[in-house]
Amino acid sequence: KDGKEGKLPADKVVEQKAKTTADKTDPKKPTEKTEVADKTNLTDTEKAAVKKAIEDANKDDQGKSTLPAGTEITVGNDGTATITYPDKSTDTIKGSDLTEEKAKTQADKRPLQNEVDKKDDTKASDKYKNADKDKKEAYDKALDDAKKVLEDPKATQDDVNKAKKALVEAEKALNGKTTSDTDNTGGNDGYRPGHDGRDIFDRLFRRHEYVPTFPVYVTVPEKTETGVKVHDTLWYVFRINDFQYEVVRNGVVTKRLMDVTPVLQNGRTMLPLRYVAEALQADVKWDAKTRTATFTKDGLTASIQIDSDEIVLSNGKTVKMDSKPLNINDRILVSVTNVANVFGLTNGNTKDKADQDIEWEQQDKSATIYIRR
Repeated sequence: KDGKEGKLPADKVVEQKAKTTADKTDPKKPTEKTEVADKTNLTDTEKAAVKKAIEDANKDDQGKSTLPAGTEITVGNDGTATITYPDKSTDTIKGSDLTEEKAKTQADKRPLQNEVDKKDDTKASDKYKNADKDKKEAYDKALDDAKKVLEDPKATQDDVNKAKKALVEAEKALNGKTTSDTDNTGGNDGYRPGHDGRDIFDRLFRRHEYVPTFPVYVTVPEKTETGVKVHDTLWYVFRINDFQYEVVRNGVVTKRLMDVTPVLQNGRTMLPLRYVAEALQADVKWDAKTRTATFTKDGLTASIQIDSDEIVLSNGKTVKMDSKPLNINDRILVSVTNVANVFGLTNGNTKDKADQDIEWEQQDKSATIYIRR
């Protein structure tokens, strides 16, 4: 203050704060996120999986941890990991960097669809046509409700089960009596004792005498073949969140039911591989022990292990997939690009104006597989 220099006592000197282990350590994040059912509420098993993923990410080439000995990792309900070092300093990794939600498990709508498919036979039956009005209305309502559940991509398994139960019960409750042919002798409308069971109307309602008839056969000459070939077209249409896919042959559309729907996952169109394979007339086999699906077509076999990101071909080649397969209701779903890789097809979208084997249409979110245009 007065221009003179002086020295502070040792006990007055401000020491620089020593760096903590957290200051000197930069833990690595896993390259792949852990799939969880609910990112806001992880189970203990999911937390353990996140912890292991962090531990594995922080190992050297010899498999030894690069984190200081004694480091502890804890994972919170939201997936956030806290790394506590021996000196009690900490690092955190956000849950959003560690976890991603699994594709929602879809309800199995096949049993409900099977009940709905009986509607034409039911409505043509006497038990429906001759049923009380309230019974018919109850069946019609249960049928309409069932159709709405089938069309709802967000329907839960409980919704499906309730709709099926209501439809089955409504069908059983139909009380129409079966219409039978009436004997034109008049029955016993006016039974008279001592007349062998005949009544006073028998003579009025006697059957006409039977006159035999014989079939007439007409032979039509066969047409002469002109040799003109019919252009045979065939393609299959799969839509996102739709349990039915379309078979379009020569302009005639036939719908077929699946037990899982195509989905969008991280911007990729994921198709159920079994149904695609069946559409392409490929042989399909599933090995539950190894969790491996094999698809054979034209002598070439493609194998996909559900936990792998590779397609192994029987010709010795291996194709790296752009994303891992999904497993929904024990069905393997793979991206359109990977479907093309498995079966040797080309793929693109309708906007590129080029004819591809698999075409994606953004407007209605459909993937069409062309066999013959």
